[in-house]
Amino acid sequence: MRTSFRLTLASLWLILMLPGAACAGEAPTRLFVLSQGRALALANIDRGKFSPFKLALEVKNSDGETSFRDAGLVPPGTQLHIYQSGRQAGLAAAGDTAVQPGSGCSEGDYVSLAALPGQPRLEDGIAATKALRKPDASSVREPVASEGALGQRMADSLLRKRGVAVALRAHLRKEMKIRLATLQDNAAPVMIASSAYENDGQAHSLFFVAEKRGGGYAPTYVRFYSGAQGQAAEYSADYVDHADLDGDGHAEIVLLVGIHEEADYLILRKRGGQWHEELRAFRNGC
Repeated sequence: MRTSFRLTLASLWLILMLPGAACAGEAPTRLFVLSQGRALALANIDRGKFSPFKLALEVKNSDGETSFRDAGLVPPGTQLHIYQSGRQAGLAAAGDTAVQPGSGCSEGDYVSLAALPGQPRLEDGIAATKALRKPDASSVREPVASEGALGQRMADSLLRKRGVAVALRAHLRKEMKIRLATLQDNAAPVMIASSAYENDGQAHSLFFVAEKRGGGYAPTYVRFYSGAQGQAAEYSADYVDHADLDGDGHAEIVLLVGIHEEADYLILRKRGGQWHEELRAFRNGC
């Protein structure tokens, strides 16, 4: 019985030490993407679980008319920890929450940021209401020539397998952006590549993550679209940033996904050796 009790206490301690772990009645860690100095809602994280949240609260008056107001989830003065390339880059204070109208096109609800004394003014990255796990090594860099050439060959192979014509493959390779990101301590960097091209009412995009396999890289996650620009067209997917959002020792990747008249953020999470689309959050659109 004594051993069981000790194990239970140890398990509880580990849970409480996880970034984002909230005690009863305590708010979860709220995550944001910074864009041009604005903090846009990404997700809650609590005990390793992601969930969506909205900065605006929908209210109806006595006539049944709907309006939106600040939900009060991030009071002015709340300290935000800001991360870039997986590492803490600075601190900021939350300002007012701007709520967009509920009809028509929306730039997205956001929290304005106020600089703190001695802290840099940061325009992009990932922000959290509590400190995230600090990795020993986390970075993102441009590829060296050999890595860039390898990424181009992988892109061409992926496109060829999907029946993409030679000329279109050339356009997509030309638009390709390749990054090497360290997502885990003591691990080789992963290759993150994206490309998008539009012509004659058609949209074409390729996004992939490739990881070390033997002496080279192999794709482990791929998104591809080629077709008409329309309501369902996902015409682009691009890397935003990465950070260990859930505290498991492996960083998640945040993407910006462009859809017809809309853009969403998407969290990619690795579980069981596979990448999963964990949560999608509205960024802006009509």
